[in-house]
Amino acid sequence: MEEKNIDISKLGESLKNLTAIDFINAEKTCRISGDTSQEIVFSSTFRARLAAKALGIPYAEITGLKMGEFATVELKVGNFLMQSLAEEVTQQI
Repeated sequence: MEEKNIDISKLGESLKNLTAIDFINAEKTCRISGDTSQEIVFSSTFRARLAAKALGIPYAEITGLKMGEFATVELKVGNFLMQSLAEEVTQQI
């Protein structure tokens, strides 16, 4: 398999440009493909789909990454998804 060089440095900024419909479509695709995660935001498949959409690349390029780089992408998306919740909880303390 040919190794792809994907610039993930702008992933955080790119995620900010996604919309609710991007979220819904990524979840729908995951569910259709058999993802049974109770909470979709914890699904690696879902996070990979959001990353691909945000970066404007095919999903297969994300899932073709070496494991360490994939884990970095997955965690960056997870942090992005949890950030607003964490900020809300922090404000309530």
